[in-house]
Amino acid sequence: MSGDLKVLSETNGFSSYEVSSGLVTFSYFPNGTVIGASDTDWHLIEDSASEVNGEKIDQKIRNGVVILQTSIDGTNWITELVKGNIAGSETDYSENFYETAEIQLVNGCYYRVIVAYEVERNSMISNTCLLKSAIVRKRNLSKYTSFILKIHPRQLLQLEPIPIQRKLLGTGRRLLIQERDALAQVSPDKAVYDIDNPKLLAPWKDNLSPVVTSCANMFTTADGQDLLFEIVSILCYTQVTKTNIVSE
Repeated sequence: MSGDLKVLSETNGFSSYEVSSGLVTFSYFPNGTVIGASDTDWHLIEDSASEVNGEKIDQKIRNGVVILQTSIDGTNWITELVKGNIAGSETDYSENFYETAEIQLVNGCYYRVIVAYEVERNSMISNTCLLKSAIVRKRNLSKYTSFILKIHPRQLLQLEPIPIQRKLLGTGRRLLIQERDALAQVSPDKAVYDIDNPKLLAPWKDNLSPVVTSCANMFTTADGQDLLFEIVSILCYTQVTKTNIVSE
């Protein structure tokens, strides 16, 4: 994984990284003792299966496969990419196999990378007639790593307008309502003014309007309307009218 990254504390049990600028790319270079090992050691073999951990994939595993999945909640996963034959002689390891999308980083996205392959070992044994024979043992192995990537808040100010597809608006509205409900449980005095200096006191401290009862309604539009309520209303309108919106 390559990019301008900063390690954060774990989120919901997942490793978490902040992207300070640009996008993030993923690459994979197979190594380890199973590649090029002798027949009597565990060694990589070609696998004709097209299934990993009980899930069908759109190609054969061959000499190993990389699967990249994404999720908005860390529970429900969508397969974004399947790259087979990762340890094949014709594989080009100089190329990245995936690049994140800007909209993923803006919202914060869970990523899961799965690597699966088959290994084999020939064990020589002796019988009572002093004749040697071989037992072939096989194993199907899979490893995975999961993590979260999210953009640094200051980078949001530098982004170009992002067209948002209509099919994503329903999900966005539901997530925003969940965030608003969570913020409603946080009192205004707990709001962080500067993410890089959390102890810095906000200029509005001790001078908030009495209508501000939580962090859910302390953000307003230029004309004084509840910001989160206005955004949810816009998302509802676009769904009803079947239009797309552009975030600026």
